[in-house]
Amino acid sequence: MKPLAEYVVEKRIYILVIFLLLAVISILIMPHRKLSYSIFDILPSNIKSLTGIRILSEKIAKGPEFTILCERDNIEEIELLVKKLESLPYVISVSWLGNNQDLAYPDELWNSNSNSWYKEGFYKIGITLRSSNSYKEQIREIKELLPSWAGLTGSEVISYDMEDYFKNSTLVYFSLGILFVVIFLFLTFPSALVPVLMVFSMIVGVLINLAFTAISGKSLYFLMDTIVAILQVAVTLDYALFLYHRYEEERSNRDKESAMVSAILSTFKPISLSSLTTIAGFFALTFGRLTLYSIMGWILVRGVFISLIVVLTLFPSLLLLFDRFISGKRHRIIPLGVGNLGKFTGRYSYLFTIVFVVLLVTSLYSNSKTEPVFDINIFLPKDIPSVAVMNKSNEIFGRTESAFIVAREDAQGLTDALTSIKSLDGVKAVMHYSTVLDPALPEELIPKSLINRFTNNGYTFASVSLGYRLGDEKGKRLKESMARIIEQKVKGEAYLTGESVLLTDIRDISFKDQRITTRLSLVLIVLIIALGFLSFSVPLTLTLVIQLAIWLNIGYYYLFNTPMPFFIPSILGTIQLGATIDYAVLLTSRYQEERRKGNSPIESVNRSVYWGAHSIITSAGTMILMNLPASIFSNIKLIRLTMGSLARGGLLSLIIVLFFLPALLVILDKVFRFTSYKWSDDKDEKS
Repeated sequence: MKPLAEYVVEKRIYILVIFLLLAVISILIMPHRKLSYSIFDILPSNIKSLTGIRILSEKIAKGPEFTILCERDNIEEIELLVKKLESLPYVISVSWLGNNQDLAYPDELWNSNSNSWYKEGFYKIGITLRSSNSYKEQIREIKELLPSWAGLTGSEVISYDMEDYFKNSTLVYFSLGILFVVIFLFLTFPSALVPVLMVFSMIVGVLINLAFTAISGKSLYFLMDTIVAILQVAVTLDYALFLYHRYEEERSNRDKESAMVSAILSTFKPISLSSLTTIAGFFALTFGRLTLYSIMGWILVRGVFISLIVVLTLFPSLLLLFDRFISGKRHRIIPLGVGNLGKFTGRYSYLFTIVFVVLLVTSLYSNSKTEPVFDINIFLPKDIPSVAVMNKSNEIFGRTESAFIVAREDAQGLTDALTSIKSLDGVKAVMHYSTVLDPALPEELIPKSLINRFTNNGYTFASVSLGYRLGDEKGKRLKESMARIIEQKVKGEAYLTGESVLLTDIRDISFKDQRITTRLSLVLIVLIIALGFLSFSVPLTLTLVIQLAIWLNIGYYYLFNTPMPFFIPSILGTIQLGATIDYAVLLTSRYQEERRKGNSPIESVNRSVYWGAHSIITSAGTMILMNLPASIFSNIKLIRLTMGSLARGGLLSLIIVLFFLPALLVILDKVFRFTSYKWSDDKDEKS
């Protein structure tokens, strides 16, 4: 390691030039990263429902279904709009009141099905598009075609609007977070230049990581873009802090070159160990099947590794090049000390431990009662046109649920399966050429135009209108019944699919992913800490402390009756654990060091809190401030809740570690001594 440290010191100008070139190249490349705004894009590509959707789109050439809500009680104008829509070359079909009701009758004689298309002065029109690689142009053209009293919605339309709504948001939130962190560091650092150099180094690391993401060509769900950029700075700035503090210490009695070599050598181990716990949390995400977890996990792992390289090469180079300015004028700072908090918690350790146990029980209860929400649409801004139209349509006509059954045209038993599905409780209607007419009618007598409406390229599909939401308990049983009938009766290739089905697949996979990622993160971090402390009990205690902060964070949604996006538990169980366990490790390491010097448990815990509080508060402050802008200023509730959870996680971990971990260290000191290798030497303990 020493040759590498000496090389960094010697080649500092070349290193700076190389990273500046990489930063410029990254700035040019990163705008080309692909972002996705459809929640269904986070599903793994090999599940059956997605295969069905691909066949529906690529083979049958059936594209998405859009809804048009017309706030116009004028049947002639609605009919004229329908004719315009039918004339569009990419529209397969248009469904409206005129397809389901003879308009010659007075409206008081209309059948009950008319309520699905006309209600309270509003008309609803459904259109189905031909399959295409992109629907941007079609959506733009349809929007221009619609009069002011008609609005367009649908999942593709919402994604289209979201892209425009979200544009440059990551850059804004990231820039504000950086500004907050620089101000925070300026107020707590005696040198005004060090925070700038530190943050500049972190920004270079983020730019390089985003450029790699763009080069990979992988599509990111838009939420990932915000999380990875902000978190890379939030969780790795500590490494630069460690290096700078050691450099300052060495600089007091050495020249700058030898001081930097010594600083790099001295901090390499703690920085590496700190990055390992963070990487472990992020690495656990990569085992999730949902790409929201797996892709984001790999990007974050790569980001931490890049930041580690930046801290050990670029940041030392900057400190050396600007050493004369750093050691110049100093300004007064706001102290981040906590006084004798450690002694206070140590003396009343039993009381704090009781409170800790009570919080543990209550947080575990509230955590178990918190129900995840899988319908992402409720977290989207209500002022987005397509979202407003969707909400209005659902309010007037009720939310419609549907599914599709896609099969090979020569698959045997499909008609029988559709008949059985049609009779299920919760199924309103099944639309297929075999169900529209008398099932006994031979296929040769069925009009070719009707068959062509449901078949293409050797595949056929049926549309199933549902009375239950598949996310509810009844809907879940209905989906299982439909899947079972298809499996038992259809001999050949057949799939149950559709947006409602995809949403239930996200739910089912998410629950499995949560168990895998959070448990794996816990196991990996426990093993790393166990090896670091050569202890059985210490890692269990430290992870339990941070786990309390995580449970409190999740329980917040239950206590304040706030809907919780389904991915929050997995993100907190991996990211919050991996990013904030360092607070507990730092405090415990200093405590063990003081015990080995022969100090009593209370004196040891007081000194560990006194000397560790500044680093812990600075680290937590960085995490809070980087996430704060998005959690406050974002108009997208999904981003606001996610980033708010991460900011709150930093604050909760900080409070739990500073107030409750010292008490546990005192209470469990004897346990640590008997279950750890060379925990302390009580023979020399000072009175």
